[in-house]
Amino acid sequence: MGKLGVLGSVVATAMNVGCCAPAVFGSLAAVFFAGGLLDRIPTAWQLPLLYGSLAVALLGFGLAWRRHHRLAPAFFFLPGAAAVLYPLHVALDVPVLKILIWLGLGLLLAAVGLDTWLSLRARGCRVSGPQSEATL
Repeated sequence: MGKLGVLGSVVATAMNVGCCAPAVFGSLAAVFFAGGLLDRIPTAWQLPLLYGSLAVALLGFGLAWRRHHRLAPAFFFLPGAAAVLYPLHVALDVPVLKILIWLGLGLLLAAVGLDTWLSLRARGCRVSGPQSEATL
């Protein structure tokens, strides 16, 4: 669930930077805005979608915490979410906006990676896969 929330946060961030998207995301902006799909979402919904996807990610990290009992992913997630949200509420120059957005998205993705790694290392966690008769 945390991975889905962070993915939604990335897409919602791309929607919210609007006209600065080519400066912030470069050639990735073409991928985000291909076919005009993101332009069809009403402007009034864009920031609530970002907050909602961040809430889903936080809920996912909370559920994963029950599995591995480590707060380290939250220490990456919370500053990452703040770094993504701050430039969307304060008027900043484009270079500062670009740094904060990329820093925030990087921290969110690092939180997902760390959460996944900790979940796989947790006691009793089994990775599903093909089993041979020798392992049964």
